[in-house]
Amino acid sequence: MRWLVFLLSCFHLLGLTIFLKGFLLTRQTLDQHGAFYDAWDRFPLGADPSTRPSLPPLSPPSPAFKRVILVVIDALRFDFMVSDPQHASRPYRNHLPIIDRLLHGPQRNHTHLFQFRADPPTTTMQRIKGLMTGSLPTFIDAGSNFASSSVQEDHLLHHLAARFPLIHFMGDDTWQHLFPNSLAPNRTFASDSFKMFDLHTVDDRIQAHLWPLLEGGDGDWQIVITHFLGVDHCGHTFGPDHVHMAGKLDEMDGVLTRLVDEHVDQDTLLVVIGDHGMSVEGDHGGESIEELMSGLFLYSGRRLRHDGIDDLITRLHEARSSILGYDADKITERLDYNASAYPIVPQIHLVPTLAYLLHLPIPFGNLGALIPDLVHNGDDGLLHMAQHFRMNALQVHDYLLTYGSETQHLGFTKHALAPLIDLLLTADATLAQALTAPPNDYNNLLEMAILGYDRFLSTTIKYCEAIWAQFDVGCMMVGMMVLGLTTITGLLLLFWTPRKLCATSLLRQVLFSFWPWMVCLVALVISQVPFQGMFDKMGWTDVCACVIGLIMTMALVSHVRPSSLVVDYDTGVLLVAAILQALTLGSNSFVVWEDRGTRFTATTLCVVWLLRRIGHQQPWIKAVVRPGLVMLWFRLGGFIGQCREEQYPYCNYVDSGLLKTIGGWMVWTGVFGLVLAFYIIWMVRQTRLRCISVLYTLSVLAVYLRMADSLYQTAYDHSLGYDRAMDIYLPRFVYAATVGGTLYLWQFTGSSSTKYDICFSVLHIWSALLALLQRPLGGMVILLSPYVIHLLSLDDPGAMIRLALIHTLGHHLFFVTGHQATFTSLPWHAAFIGFDDMYYYIGAVLVSLSTLTGYILAWMGTWTLLSKQQDRQAGYTFMLLLHCIPTFLSSLFVFILRRHLMTWKIFAPRFLLQALLVVGTFVAHLVFQSWS
Repeated sequence: MRWLVFLLSCFHLLGLTIFLKGFLLTRQTLDQHGAFYDAWDRFPLGADPSTRPSLPPLSPPSPAFKRVILVVIDALRFDFMVSDPQHASRPYRNHLPIIDRLLHGPQRNHTHLFQFRADPPTTTMQRIKGLMTGSLPTFIDAGSNFASSSVQEDHLLHHLAARFPLIHFMGDDTWQHLFPNSLAPNRTFASDSFKMFDLHTVDDRIQAHLWPLLEGGDGDWQIVITHFLGVDHCGHTFGPDHVHMAGKLDEMDGVLTRLVDEHVDQDTLLVVIGDHGMSVEGDHGGESIEELMSGLFLYSGRRLRHDGIDDLITRLHEARSSILGYDADKITERLDYNASAYPIVPQIHLVPTLAYLLHLPIPFGNLGALIPDLVHNGDDGLLHMAQHFRMNALQVHDYLLTYGSETQHLGFTKHALAPLIDLLLTADATLAQALTAPPNDYNNLLEMAILGYDRFLSTTIKYCEAIWAQFDVGCMMVGMMVLGLTTITGLLLLFWTPRKLCATSLLRQVLFSFWPWMVCLVALVISQVPFQGMFDKMGWTDVCACVIGLIMTMALVSHVRPSSLVVDYDTGVLLVAAILQALTLGSNSFVVWEDRGTRFTATTLCVVWLLRRIGHQQPWIKAVVRPGLVMLWFRLGGFIGQCREEQYPYCNYVDSGLLKTIGGWMVWTGVFGLVLAFYIIWMVRQTRLRCISVLYTLSVLAVYLRMADSLYQTAYDHSLGYDRAMDIYLPRFVYAATVGGTLYLWQFTGSSSTKYDICFSVLHIWSALLALLQRPLGGMVILLSPYVIHLLSLDDPGAMIRLALIHTLGHHLFFVTGHQATFTSLPWHAAFIGFDDMYYYIGAVLVSLSTLTGYILAWMGTWTLLSKQQDRQAGYTFMLLLHCIPTFLSSLFVFILRRHLMTWKIFAPRFLLQALLVVGTFVAHLVFQSWS
């Protein structure tokens, strides 16, 4: 049975891997570079060359800027940039007065301010790629934010380096990872971008290099790029509504004021942008309005506004907002400023606009459109604008056709692109008509042509957002088939007692039966038939592994015939309930409110456990105690957590910010310290391993001191004065104690010590480390969790019910510790607990441990409970199925809803979490089996 479950688990993970290959969207990059276009190239598009009209000369371009200062202020949300006396109490409002001064002062014609809308996911690496390539991100890119590889496709920085070799960069080292060939090492001063608790070091280092460069007088610069991180780090650490945010914005205002007053002339363009916004909690990565809306500010000593085209520009922005679905009223409601007063510009529009202003080729893969406010030459403005919009449209047109021919993507065939190409042909026909029209109609037709080109560009963006990457439906179907087959086989093995497995008989059946060879033949035929868009991501290794897995699974099912049915009422009812609960993963409402659903499930299981205890003729008062304590723990823990964006305004969790309103940090630390002292005394009396008791006590004391310091900082905005001890030495002691204690306990494998004592001790020493990685209130709950698992592990009726409760406990702790099935809630701060610098692999381990804390305790709790059971294998199989069932059903829902509007925001993150959990459950199962 043990080997059967192991093989089925391997096949289940194989199915999951193949499904993910088909599901996770990727966009192929093309190794081609952009080039300059002639405005009359192939004009009008698709027409017979002999019928082409006589063409006027090209409109002369405006002079190119000779110097550019690009200032990226990480997480600069747009409402940080606008001034409004009504919101003076907000720390993030009215602290960039330089922008308001330029917008409404004598230099207003030299200034532009736009709402700069990011494309999700709003992680820094994806935003920098989009800002330089003009391309749209895909969902799978979100996972590479902490492993940035160099950009392989054409990008603006490549063309900048070719024309302006004196490029200086300062700030976030993500740029250095993405564009290593475009940034000269001797002019690059990159800084680590992940020290989130450090608000000043990166920004101070930028200024230490920036001002000497600009004031040196030798003119040894053409492009200066600075990426400030203080605002972003302040948001991650304190949130936007904090006094430190006001200080960082004041600092940025000083930087911009000095640049404007001293270093920007007629040949210099100052561009100030935010790469993304900031959520209510101060994080980013998702697609809430707060995270999407950043700002774009441009200023130059040269005039940037021209009269006479205001109406056309307004119509262009309104048409873009309509096509792309931008809702100014909703932005106004969420961010509390008049969003209709400022044009909304997608971030990818920066690429062609800067290429136009600097006389550079547009990068080959760009999908952005020119910002019309900046396209003019002061002479024949409409013809000039029409010509450059056509060049922009030609570049996008050529890219679409090239992408389709090289990738064979079904969404980019000539037939699929025909409606888009028709828009471009219509715009060309309108422009051709304008060239021969009488003067009275000339301007109107030119405006219609410009609107036509812009409609083509905006519709292309909308189209690519919808179908950008191709789902490999074949891979997804094969993966689902394997997931479903292994799940059903696992259910059969749980309920039937198999006869002894004979390896010789099994091998004979595999080799000489008819159906295994039929499976191989069908797989061979399918792999050779050219299904477009299906099985493209399956290699021969995947095909062979699937065939072997399918044959072995079917052989096991057919060979290991059941000898008797094991009827277990609790197991059957719980698995039916698990299936019903997994069906809720197909509902966006249930996924959004899963934290409350988990508490309801836990309460229901506690009631069933209570009734089972009463049914075993125990005194009802005594029967109520354990389920009542566990139920109370679930309900009280439910007051702590973090709301996800979709839950507002109906979600309100208790957080440490209430310290100021209920009596201060001494109330929290005093009460919790008292409870923890009694708990430590109880734990020391329970275990026979005194060495572990000492380690656990010291670890808990270290965790408690760090929690107290963190709560004190929240309440009084400064620490107790032992920063290095609290942030570095105490965490490292806990890490060492946990590793040392685990190695010490490993020697008791197979010894006379009871397995329960070993499990109980491992659970306790790891709970201290896991509590250390959480926010203070969540860490307090984690420290008390082993006692709840102890109550569930005592000899009692309904072992399967208690196992299901431990499984639910893992989900519950996931939400209690401030996590949600969203990328925004990932606890990046955990990577720095115990370390001054960012160590990639250590940081990844700490973030993973922090995220999966609840589930790790649940896996250890399963091991602890089963250490007292005779039939442990059935318990392990049951717990595996509790994760396999939702994994299979979630994959089915994601497959069905793959074109749903909520797929990438709600269903996909929840499915990826479930995939991670089933892998973790399998690994935990192997570890505990080997230990046992």
